[in-house]
Amino acid sequence: MSPTQADVEDLLPLTQRVFLILWALSENEQHGYRLLSEVEELSRGRVTIKPGSLYEAIQTLDGRGLIAAAPDNDGNRASTRQRRTYRLTGFGRQVLDAEASRLAELVEDLTASKLIGQPEHR
Repeated sequence: MSPTQADVEDLLPLTQRVFLILWALSENEQHGYRLLSEVEELSRGRVTIKPGSLYEAIQTLDGRGLIAAAPDNDGNRASTRQRRTYRLTGFGRQVLDAEASRLAELVEDLTASKLIGQPEHR
């Protein structure tokens, strides 16, 4: 059974950490250590994740079907956490896209209300 829009919306809004992990996996499969640095880079240093927290988040995201362990070179799931790389699933892509759209609408609303995008008055 494929996920529905309701399944996607049930997961929104995403936490910043989850959003950044999914974003980091949106272009390429990533090894856990690379994910740590990619999240920090995407957030411009505002978000850092400790390895234990990352692997806890990975386990949760994998369990929800948002990400999956990528097969190793032999086509098998990697057997150890240290070697494992992760990829975004189709459902994960839907959730990431929905959250990005939600955030874009929020920015549009904030801009329209002149809370952002206007020169600061000092």
